[in-house]
Amino acid sequence: MTGTVEPRHAKTMRAVRHKMKQLFDAQVRGQMRYRLKKDFRLSLITLMGICAAPSIVVMAWVRYAEGSNLGAILDLGIVLFIIAVVVQAWRSEDTRLCGLVTSVGICSGTVAAVMINGLGSLLWLYPCFMVSFFFVSRPSIAFLILVSRIWSKYWCASVRYTRYFLHSESIFSMSELTKF
Repeated sequence: MTGTVEPRHAKTMRAVRHKMKQLFDAQVRGQMRYRLKKDFRLSLITLMGICAAPSIVVMAWVRYAEGSNLGAILDLGIVLFIIAVVVQAWRSEDTRLCGLVTSVGICSGTVAAVMINGLGSLLWLYPCFMVSFFFVSRPSIAFLILVSRIWSKYWCASVRYTRYFLHSESIFSMSELTKF
C-alpha cells in the first residue's frame, strides 16, 4: 500500500471530465448538427430554448426587482418548462409531442401572465401565436389551442373588470371598463 489515497470524489470528477470531452467531441457535434439539419421542429425547439430562456430570465429579474414576486416565479417556471421541453426533444425523437406540449404550456403561461401582471402582459400573445403556428403539426389543433387560451384570457380579464365596476363607487369606473 504505497502511494497516495485518492479522495472519494476523484473517480466522479474523472467521469465528469470524460463526459465533457465526449460532449465536445467533433463526432458528437457532427451528429448534433445532422439532427438539427434533418429535423426542422427540433431546430425550432432548440432555437426557442436558446433565445427565450435567457430573455425570460432577465424579465424574471426585472419583475423581482419591481416587487412582483409571483410574476418572477411564473417567469422562472416558464424558463424551467422551456428547458425541460428542449431536453426532452433532444432525448426523445418525438418532436411532434414536444411541440404540442410546448404550445399548450406557452399558451397557459400567457394566460397566467395576464392574470398575474394585468393586461400589460398582452405582448405575450405574439410568442403564443408563433409557438402554436410552428410547433403544432396540424393548423386546426393550433387554432383550437389559441382560441381556447385567448377566450380564457379575455374571460378572466372581463371578470376582473366587471368585479371592479360593480364594487366601485368611482365616477371613472365606466371609463376603466371601456379601456378593456
